[in-house]
Amino acid sequence: DGAALDFMAAFFGTLARLQSIILDCQPSAILTSPKLLGTLQSLPEARALSEGVQWLSFEGGSLNGAAEGAQCPDAWTPVDCTPEAMALLQYTSGSTGSPKGICVTHQSLWQNQLAVQAAFRTTPDSHLASWLPLFHDMGLVGSALHPIYLGASCTFIPTWTFIRTPLVWL
Repeated sequence: DGAALDFMAAFFGTLARLQSIILDCQPSAILTSPKLLGTLQSLPEARALSEGVQWLSFEGGSLNGAAEGAQCPDAWTPVDCTPEAMALLQYTSGSTGSPKGICVTHQSLWQNQLAVQAAFRTTPDSHLASWLPLFHDMGLVGSALHPIYLGASCTFIPTWTFIRTPLVWL
């Protein structure tokens, strides 16, 4: 069956990409959804690569796999940082080679928010809507972080819903 072969190729390609990223960034923790946590932990390749790494999942305000009694957001402690400090590590798609980790600074995120605000003339009174996937930089920075930066609201439309029925957002 062609669909099964396509799935297997995508599955092993994704696993190879995950291995590449784990080897590159050497994380101290891996955060995923509860649904994927068990699947990822059951893969011998993922277990071997992530020895000593804490596997975490987040659901309903609880951080599963964390130290006993740890809850979010109460367990989080703000960190003092400089504009030049890394805010997040973003990986390229790897479509032309191995995925590359890009350090995005707080200053870069701030400048991006200012640029988005100027381009779209958004204000705290704006209500945004987005169908962009949050694993893409435009979805994360433009759709998820921008309303937080503004203090505005946003309606998220599932990406596949928008692709199947684009007029749903009107």
